[in-house]
Amino acid sequence: MPDVPQRHIADRVKQFLDDKKTDPELVREYLGLLLAEQRSLVSQINRSFGLMFLLATLFVLIAVQGVQELSIGGVKLGNLHFISALIPVVMAGLFARAAMLNARRSVVVETYNKLNEQVCPGLYQSDLDTLLIPNLFFVTSEPLMFGWSGRMKKVAEIAWIAEICVFIMLPIVFYVYAYIQIFSLLPVTSPPAWISFLLTVAMYSLAAFVLFEHMNAKRHVTDKAAAGHTEPMAGGA
Repeated sequence: MPDVPQRHIADRVKQFLDDKKTDPELVREYLGLLLAEQRSLVSQINRSFGLMFLLATLFVLIAVQGVQELSIGGVKLGNLHFISALIPVVMAGLFARAAMLNARRSVVVETYNKLNEQVCPGLYQSDLDTLLIPNLFFVTSEPLMFGWSGRMKKVAEIAWIAEICVFIMLPIVFYVYAYIQIFSLLPVTSPPAWISFLLTVAMYSLAAFVLFEHMNAKRHVTDKAAAGHTEPMAGGA
């Protein structure tokens, strides 16, 4: 079976716009749908991080504060040590889900940018479209960085790197802390504790793999775009 050549997003956008049956109104509608999809994905990712924070708080209440019983909707839950072993697994699953949603978001953002570059080149080149794109980070959102320049923009870039490190490293710090607590609450040979540990490692490894592949793909696209910008200059020389 012959290999099907890989089509990049820019090629797909070109095919869409070059089609004589593509109506300008359809293009504008599609741009609006892409923006709506970005907002939906950001909302889902933030919801995942919010649930992770709530679960981490619950874990601390169980492991450190010594809460022995929970009541949810009139149902009382006891033996919370086993529930504490389940919390890191659920958190790792939410983190993996957020990583996959972010990878999808990146594809949607790139599609929006490539399409906007062709349809509204003035808007794209002015970077005013960044004010419309939802951002995940708290301190270094796109609109905030857009309004800054000079030293403040440099501070924002450093804060952006710091936020990425926090998002990646904070779960690891919590998992180490959590399993120190879990293995102090449950016997070292406890099957639930070890099953929890292995599932958490598997989920976090999946998330790390998705993040690595996502960053690698973005770097490849950036390098290709840079090469495309330099080729005409070389030809002109």
